[in-house]
Amino acid sequence: MEVLGIEQGQFQSLNAGETLLVQCFVRLGYVAPQSMRWFRDGKELGLPSDSRISTYLRAKVNSSRVIGDADQAELVLTVKNVTVNDSAIYTCKAAQDQMQSIAVNVKGIPIRFY
Repeated sequence: MEVLGIEQGQFQSLNAGETLLVQCFVRLGYVAPQSMRWFRDGKELGLPSDSRISTYLRAKVNSSRVIGDADQAELVLTVKNVTVNDSAIYTCKAAQDQMQSIAVNVKGIPIRFY
């Protein structure tokens, strides 16, 4: 399994209240796509206790079996209504040594004094 990359690049900046969407593309090999995982600052995102966070896996299977074409999967992470506490390094990990990371910075809502 080979991580091809994260569509959003290596850095994403958001404002508080926006939705974080990160897509990680993987070329599948002999490892089941279910072994793909998201990590936040090095800790695995398991079953979310936070209802704002969701992940899903979308597989694209090569039905033609043309030589050189490979099955691919997309692991998607969504965090709705982000806060500054969601600023972190998010990592898509497909195998022991196959991973890609994105740094996410969430800016807070400025406080206005009258």
